[in-house]
Amino acid sequence: MTILAKSSSRELEDAWQEVPERPEYRHLHKPQTGSIMLRARAGGGVS
Repeated sequence: MTILAKSSSRELEDAWQEVPERPEYRHLHKPQTGSIMLRARAGGGVS
C-alpha cells in the first residue's frame, strides 16, 4: 500500500495499462474529497 500511496496517478495509470488481463471492478463507495474525521479531547490534558 505504501508504494501505491507514494506513486503518482500517472505511474499508476501506466502500470494499469500494462496489466494483460485486467479484472472487472466496481466502486463500493464513490471517492469523497473534503471530508475528514477528527477525534480529540477538550482541555488538552494528558491522561
